[in-house]
Amino acid sequence: MRMRIYRLCVPMLTVLLMAVEATAQLPPDIQADRYLIQAERHIGTGDYTAAKATLDRILELQAEHDLALPEAFWFKHAQVSHQAGDHAEAVESVTRYLTTAGCEGAHYREALELLDRAEAEAEVEAERQAAERRAAEIRRVLNEMEFVLIEPGTFEMGSPETEAWRVSDERLHRVMLSQPFYLGKYEVTQGQWQAVMGSNPSLFACGATCPVENVSWEDTQAFIAALNRQEGVEKYRLPTEAEWEYAARAGTQTAYHFGDDASQLGAYAWYGDNVDYENLIHPVGQKRPNAWGLYDMHGNVQEWVQDWYGGYPHGAVTDPRGPSSGARRVDRGGSWFNSARQCRAADRGDSSPGYRNGDLGFRLARIS
Repeated sequence: MRMRIYRLCVPMLTVLLMAVEATAQLPPDIQADRYLIQAERHIGTGDYTAAKATLDRILELQAEHDLALPEAFWFKHAQVSHQAGDHAEAVESVTRYLTTAGCEGAHYREALELLDRAEAEAEVEAERQAAERRAAEIRRVLNEMEFVLIEPGTFEMGSPETEAWRVSDERLHRVMLSQPFYLGKYEVTQGQWQAVMGSNPSLFACGATCPVENVSWEDTQAFIAALNRQEGVEKYRLPTEAEWEYAARAGTQTAYHFGDDASQLGAYAWYGDNVDYENLIHPVGQKRPNAWGLYDMHGNVQEWVQDWYGGYPHGAVTDPRGPSSGARRVDRGGSWFNSARQCRAADRGDSSPGYRNGDLGFRLARIS
């Protein structure tokens, strides 16, 4: 039985192949007309994907044989492209129709209306695709960011009166941090900012792994908002001033996390005494970390923190958040521009929230 079916199928297959060969032997313009009729049939049944594929066959014939296309071709191509969801191609095709047929074309008014719809939908589609690309970039950035878990603890915030270069706003006081949090192992980089925000504001574009700088406190909030939108939760933020100093000290009470000897600072930080003035900014993580695995806490760029600037309390506090309002936000950590004095763990900087400078960046905190 199988053998008889096979023998019956062979003549049928031969007939089909002969039909295809016969069609291919027709003059190109007649082949194009046949495809146009097939496309109209597909349009009539609502199969716009098949209609578009058939019209694209006519374009292949045109490219191969330099055919003159019927006046209505580009209008039909625009229609099926639009219905198939390729709005950008629909705009291109209907524009070609209007250019070739002019205002005397049989489908002039319909073409103008189609152009309006296709342009609007192409713009929406382009925005959607851009948003998808941006979301994918943000996901990539989040996957690549490294954070260090900072356990709760108590420490003396500020500096003792005996510390060299101490200033009056560093009043020593006890702080308890009752909740764990994560802090960025590195400062936020130019590559990470570019991926999330679509631009690089840095004055010193030394590469994707260099810290982003020339960003205001307000700019950091826009970056953080973009990350939180991706996660769907309020997960990322700047560290508070107390969290930053606690993490920078890594269990020490000395001027720097490695001790009091400023002559050793060059092993841990890019700062005013060791910076190369042809390369002011350096990639993150090139110097030694502190005991908790955090890099560049004493230099490279200063880092915005969450708090408004204000005086320290006189007594012990738990989870301080700084003043409830103010005119200037705090930055910490020292930079390539600063002296050893300004790179101390207790040193405090402050600037208006909109201030930008080439030695001012940030690192992220994340809730546990």
